[in-house]
Amino acid sequence: MATIAAPQRWSADGPTQQVVVAIAGRDRPGITAAAWVGLLFAAIVPPCVPAPAAVAAAPALTSWGYQLNGLGGSALAQLDASLYGLLVIDYSTEGDAASELTPAQVAMLTDSACGRRQVLAYMSIGEAEDYRFYWDPAWVDQGNGDPDRPAWLTAANPDWPGNYKVRYWMPEWQQIIMGDPGTYGPSYLSRLLGQGFDGVYLDIIDAYEYFGPDGNGENPNAAADMVALVHAIAAAGRAAHPGFLVFPQNGAGLGALFPDYVQMVDGIGVEDTFFDGDVAQPPEVVAAATENLNAFRDAGRLVLSIDYPTLAANVDAFYAQAAGEGYVPYVGPRELDSLLIHPGHEPQCETEPTATPTATPLATATASATLTPAAGPRQLTEVGAPASAQNPCWIGTDSLLYTVWPAGYNQGLAELWLVPLTGGNGTRLLGGDGTTNVNLPGACYSPRRDRIVFSREEGDGDEIWTLPSAGGAPARLLAEPGMNLIEPSWSPDGEWVAYERNDPGIDRSAIWKVRFDGTQATALTDGSGDDREPNWSPGGDRLVFQSQRTGDWEIWTMTAAGGALVNISSEAVAEDTDPAYSPSGASIVFSSDRGGLDQAKLFAVGALGGAPERVTDASGTEYEGAPAWSPESGAWIAYESAAGDPDAGRTQLWVAPAPGSAPVPAAGWLALGAAAVPVLVKRRVGPRPRS
Repeated sequence: MATIAAPQRWSADGPTQQVVVAIAGRDRPGITAAAWVGLLFAAIVPPCVPAPAAVAAAPALTSWGYQLNGLGGSALAQLDASLYGLLVIDYSTEGDAASELTPAQVAMLTDSACGRRQVLAYMSIGEAEDYRFYWDPAWVDQGNGDPDRPAWLTAANPDWPGNYKVRYWMPEWQQIIMGDPGTYGPSYLSRLLGQGFDGVYLDIIDAYEYFGPDGNGENPNAAADMVALVHAIAAAGRAAHPGFLVFPQNGAGLGALFPDYVQMVDGIGVEDTFFDGDVAQPPEVVAAATENLNAFRDAGRLVLSIDYPTLAANVDAFYAQAAGEGYVPYVGPRELDSLLIHPGHEPQCETEPTATPTATPLATATASATLTPAAGPRQLTEVGAPASAQNPCWIGTDSLLYTVWPAGYNQGLAELWLVPLTGGNGTRLLGGDGTTNVNLPGACYSPRRDRIVFSREEGDGDEIWTLPSAGGAPARLLAEPGMNLIEPSWSPDGEWVAYERNDPGIDRSAIWKVRFDGTQATALTDGSGDDREPNWSPGGDRLVFQSQRTGDWEIWTMTAAGGALVNISSEAVAEDTDPAYSPSGASIVFSSDRGGLDQAKLFAVGALGGAPERVTDASGTEYEGAPAWSPESGAWIAYESAAGDPDAGRTQLWVAPAPGSAPVPAAGWLALGAAAVPVLVKRRVGPRPRS
C-alpha cells in the first residue's frame, strides 16, 4: 500500500522525503548507544541498594526525538535545529571512545530555539557491545568457551551481532558502568557527566526476563537485581549532578513488583505498545502494556512512547492512541539512524520562546570556540574616584552585577550595583549601611531562582546571602561561626551553591557546596592547597577554581562531587587566577601574568587543558582580571581593568569580544568622563546573535 504522506527524514545529507521501511528483528536499536553511568557506590551494587530520594513529578512535555546511529556529518546540527523538547542520542557518533561527543556539542543540543532542552544519553545495561571503550576482542576470539571470557559476559545475541548478554548483577560489569578509577579508564558515568548530558536512557532493562525464573532460570532474583542496578545508577548520577534524569526503556512490569521503582525514575520509555511495525497490536497486548505504563503516568512520570509504523494512517493512529493515554509519542525508523518529522505531528515549542530583543548586549558579533586573540575591548563603566568597579557577573544578557569599593580597590566597605547594558546609570542594590557585600565574577546569578548569591560581612565573619536580581530584601543562606564563607556561585540548575570556606586562623581556603536551602554543606576539597573562587561548568558536572596546591596559583577543575582533579594551566612561573567557564563549557577564561607580563592579562584555555591564548592585546602595563563570559551567545567577556597595578589605584569594567568573535565596532560608543555614580558607557544596538 502507498503512504499518504512520507515523513521528513533528517539524514547526514540533509532533509529528504522518503518512506521508511521497518526491518524485521528485535525491538530496539541496532547500534546501542552507551553513555554509561559511573561513580559507583563503595561496593558496586550490593543485593539490596537503598533507594535514593524519590524525584519530583515530571515536567510537561509534548514531543521527543530518538536517534542513535548516523550521528556524523550534519546530523547533530539537524537535531539541534529540530523543535523536539527532549532528545535521546548516543554519547558517541560511532559508539567508540574516539568519537565521543564533546561538551560543546552536547551543550549545542541542550540550547534549542525553544529554550533549554533535555538531552539524554542512551545506554544498554543488560548487554555489552563490542565497539565500546571497554571491549577486548580476546574475550570471544575462541567462541563461547573462550578461557579469556570474563564471568559476567555470556552468550552472543543471535539477532544483533556484536551484542552480548551480561550478568548485570556482577561487580565486574558494574565496575565498567560506574566504577572510578576503572580498568578501562573513566567509567561510563564519568564520561557522560563530563560531556554534560542531562541524564540516561537505560535499555535492555528486560534482561531480567532472560535470566529470571521465566527465562533460563539462572538468577531467581534477576528482577530485584535489575531494580537495584537502576537505583544505584540514579543515586550515583544524582550525587554528582543534582537533577540527573533516569529513564529506563521497557520492563514496565517492574513497577508493579517494586513500587519504589516508579518513584525513583523520572519516566519510562517503551517500544511497540500500539503497533509492531505496521501491524496493530492485539487489544489484550495493548491493555496489558498500558496498565503497567499508567502506573508511571499516574505517579507523574513521563512515558516516552516509540513505535515504528511506516504508513501514514498507522502513524496518525499511533500518535492519537499514545496521546490519548497521556504519553509523549514519537515514530522513528527501527534502526534509529535518522530523525523523523511526520506531517501533522511536527514538534512545537513547549512554551512560547522568549522574543528576541531589539536591543542586545554589545553588538552583533557571534561566538566561536576557536581560541584566537580578539581585538576591540571597550570600557563599560566610569566610577568616580577613588571608587573601584570589580567582579562583573552577567544577569541574563542585558545587565551586569558588580561590586563597587567606594574607598578604592578592595578597600573598606563594598556595595553591589546593577547596570543595564542598554546604557544609563547603575543602581545600588546593597550597601551604604555599614555592611560589605561582594559577588564572585562568573556564576553569581541563578535564572531558575532569579536570585544573586554573594558574601556579606556584618561583624567578625563573612556569610553567604542571596538577593532577588531586581533588588529587595536579602536573605542569609549560610553562616558558620569562626569561618569566612566567601566567593559563592550558583550551579546551573539552581540546586547548589559552591563557595570558598576560609579559615582565618591559617588563612587557607577549601571549596565547599551547600544546597539552595542552606542544608547539606559538603566539603569538596580539604583546603591544603588553598583552593579559591569556584565557578560551575554549564553542565553542572564540574567546578573550576584556583589553587596553590603546587606552589603558584594555577587553574584546576574537579567533579561536582569533589574528585578527578585536573590542572589545566600548569606553568613553572605564573600566577593564574579568576577562572570562569564559557557557556558551551568548552573553554575557560582566566587572568594570568604568564610569559613574564608586568600585569595580569586575560587568557583562554580548553576545558581539558592545552596551550592558553591571549584574549586581548592590552599593553604590558594594563591589568585585566575577574573575567565573566556572557551567557547564551558567549560572544563577550566582561572583566575589570586598571591602567597599572590595581592595588595602587582602581579598576573599571571593560568588555572584549570572546575568542573568535568579531571586535566591538568603535562607532556608537560614547566616551564618558568621571562620574559620581557608576555609569555604563552606551553601546551600539543590534539584534541578538544566536550561537
